[in-house]
Formats: sequence, structure tokens, C-alpha cells
Amino acid sequence: MFHRKNETKKSSNLQLFKIFIFPILILLIITIHVDVVNAKKIKFDRDVLPILSDKCFACHGPDPVTRQANLRLDIKEGAFSEPSGYPIIVPSEPENSELVLRITHEDLDTRMPPQSQNRQPTQE
Repeated sequence: MFHRKNETKKSSNLQLFKIFIFPILILLIITIHVDVVNAKKIKFDRDVLPILSDKCFACHGPDPVTRQANLRLDIKEGAFSEPSGYPIIVPSEPENSELVLRITHEDLDTRMPPQSQNRQPTQE
């Protein structure tokens, strides 16, 4: 009798696991996997726009009076444009992006943002 009662309890625990715990564990694993995959993707609005706002909008933002070089970086269309025949930002190709060239340029007179603006690129 004791043996039979123990088997019933084990069977009940297994059913409980199958019905409640297992699906919750699967959902948790899927959620963690999705978060890890999404964390690796760079998103313009989340990752790029705040940096542009802090470092570039003073000269390349929404205000037409202060905007330099007819370059507007506060909107996606401007950031991905080619105002002088070369692309400002090329997704997944930083070596072909004028923005990357300008913020990393060795010549301080060419580098953006200008030192006079006191908006130096963030060092990583």
C-alpha cells in the first residue's frame, strides 16, 4: 500500500510538471533567447539617434538657422542621405559611411564634431 501511494504521488508530480512547470520553463527559455538575439541588433532609434542628438544636432539638427552643410541628422532620411554624392550612413558598412570617416578622421580640422563645439566623440 505504501508503495502504491508513493507511485501515485510521483505520477501526480509528473503531471503537474508537464502541465504547469514545463511550459513555463519553455516560455522562459524562449524569452531569454529572443532578448539575447535582439540585444545584438543595432536599432537606429534606440542606439544611433541618442548619440547623434548629443553630438551632432547642434549643427545638423532640426533648426534650419543653425544647420550646417545642408545636412540634417535628426531624421532618418537625412542620416541615410547622400547630400554631396556620398552616403552619410551606410547600414552595416561603417567603412563606407561618411559619418564614420568624419568622426574618426585624423585631421582635427576635418573631424566632427568640431573641437570648437566642445562635442567630442565618445571614446569607447
